[in-house]
Amino acid sequence: ALIIECDMEMVNKARIRDIAGLARLYGKDSLPVPRCMATWQDDVEFGQMRLTGCNPGTIKRCRKLPVEFRVEPEAVRKFLEGSSLDEAMKNDRIYIIDYRQLELVKVLGRFKLVAPIALFYVEKKAGRLMPIAIQLQFSSETKYPVFTPDDPYWTWQVAKMWFNVADAAHYFAITKIMQTNILGETLALAVHRNLHISHPLFQMVAPHIGYIFANNNFNFAFLMNGLNGWMDHVSVLGKHGVYSAIRAYYTT
Repeated sequence: ALIIECDMEMVNKARIRDIAGLARLYGKDSLPVPRCMATWQDDVEFGQMRLTGCNPGTIKRCRKLPVEFRVEPEAVRKFLEGSSLDEAMKNDRIYIIDYRQLELVKVLGRFKLVAPIALFYVEKKAGRLMPIAIQLQFSSETKYPVFTPDDPYWTWQVAKMWFNVADAAHYFAITKIMQTNILGETLALAVHRNLHISHPLFQMVAPHIGYIFANNNFNFAFLMNGLNGWMDHVSVLGKHGVYSAIRAYYTT
């Protein structure tokens, strides 16, 4: 715990401007170097993050592309192992992550947040989930660019980076604060008020809700509240953006 506290102090004080600066936070005397430090640029790693990262529940099977998603079937055909886009969708090999609700989110003035859509293909033999197209903004009137692995190397890397920023924003606001902290506390409160401690259901859920009130108190006191809330310094959302993202998610 002391090591983690010291590392968090380093994160708060250090000005991390590149991957090398981030790597310096890790070492033999602190947190171990993440495996993805050497592979974060790979499309295989990007696809794997959708399954084993923070938001595996956001990826859906795609049977029909959203109207605003202007991907051209021929632009992605070479990534589909000989199939057309329609054939791949019929064979359940096309998956989509849609963060268009983030368009409604109000973020801190000095930051930007995109509302992307990303398309993925499941390889036939390797079974790997591979990104094949990313659109960072959408509109029924404006034709925004769709990025693919065929784009220049750093153009594609930046498109994936912006998608990951949106993915992280969705994680903190929806997956963590709303679906884990707020809904979890609601469930915990209902359990304590309505079930006796000897009730089988109470015994089943007790290990999972034992620390949720203390955890939420820390989250909202340290991360969210106050003029110096941690979220206002390290997140594109800020505390007000978190609540804005929750409203957008549950009203769209």
